[in-house]
Amino acid sequence: TFLLTEPPLLVAATSFGSILCNGGTTTLTVNASGGVSPYSGEGNTPVSAGTYTSTFTDANGCTASATTTISEPAVLSISSIQTDNSCFGECVGTSTVTVTGGTQPYSYNWNPSVGISPIATGMCAGSYTCNVYDANFCFIMQTVVITAPPSIGLTYNEPMDTVCLTNAPFALSGVSHVGGTFSGPNVSGGVFDPTN
Repeated sequence: TFLLTEPPLLVAATSFGSILCNGGTTTLTVNASGGVSPYSGEGNTPVSAGTYTSTFTDANGCTASATTTISEPAVLSISSIQTDNSCFGECVGTSTVTVTGGTQPYSYNWNPSVGISPIATGMCAGSYTCNVYDANFCFIMQTVVITAPPSIGLTYNEPMDTVCLTNAPFALSGVSHVGGTFSGPNVSGGVFDPTN
């Protein structure tokens, strides 16, 4: 009579942490149980997102494998639209940023400060930066430049310092601004007539 025995089934096992931000890494831990120790192939390895197959060999040359798939959040992306100021000196510009990827919810912080939401209002002409963090504190930023027309200068085409009632009508013209109109007493169609 013979009694034959065999080692327990050789089992491969893996464990890993989460990847919080796109492009990050985690530690893949691989170990074995059963069979006959010692095992080769065990250990800790830093890895990025992907699929990994780990193979172990015990003291008897028996093998076992485990396949692990590690995921990561989608890459953070940001875009913006804006409305510029239509007049010099206004502070009514707006900007809206749109964020995708990462892990929601997102937090927003504008610098200079014009709010903590994706929609900023009351913006004077200048450069603004929207800093965005997702739920895992992954970061992305967008710079927005709000514009305004330059101030309006006024010139006339008469080579004189004083306008008299006897002067002939002359055209008014704006400086460094397009699309403005002139109005006031004795002004019609951009022409000033002192005799009226």
